[in-house]
Amino acid sequence: MYIHKNRKFLYVHVQKTGGSFFKRLFRKKQLGRIGDKHCKVHDIHNEISNEYNDFYIFGMVRNPYSRLASAYRFNKDKRILALRKQVVNLDLNNPMKCDVEDFITWYDKCGCMVQSKYFYKDHPRQIIGKYEQLNSYIKDIFEKVDLPYKYAKRNHKTLYFGQYSIRDYLTNRAIEMINNICDEDFKRFGYKKVQFINEL
Repeated sequence: MYIHKNRKFLYVHVQKTGGSFFKRLFRKKQLGRIGDKHCKVHDIHNEISNEYNDFYIFGMVRNPYSRLASAYRFNKDKRILALRKQVVNLDLNNPMKCDVEDFITWYDKCGCMVQSKYFYKDHPRQIIGKYEQLNSYIKDIFEKVDLPYKYAKRNHKTLYFGQYSIRDYLTNRAIEMINNICDEDFKRFGYKKVQFINEL
């Protein structure tokens, strides 16, 4: 989690929601870190309650389908999965063989699937934005903490491997698993569920 003590805010970095983009904007603005990079608010609840109770809590969420496809593609193409022995049926000599359903199983066991769990259910100074509206949300953050903001162009493509279609990385079974595991995210953040890959 990122922290800016002078401007009094915490930034919850949910994986694959534009957190690296956010961090780059603050590279020269005294942005520090508290806890693990991707920790949840409850992981540092005591610190928030005692030391940072008057801080804003910012964070972004993303459409569960595109977020999972992005996470799976990143891990798969970067060959990180060779180290993930927890993944079901993973051939450690060839991580490219790990299918998306196995990845979802592992990602869920690691506590990464449900974005709602990264935030408080209700907090007077917590403001959650959407990755799909990233620039307007970042602009709102800057205004809240009284910092000048210049529009930063970001294409909706991964920083690592170029443009891609999420249909290339999901299956109908993967969609069913995402719908079940991330049900709270769809309800809380207003994302629409689909039943089949051709609906994406």
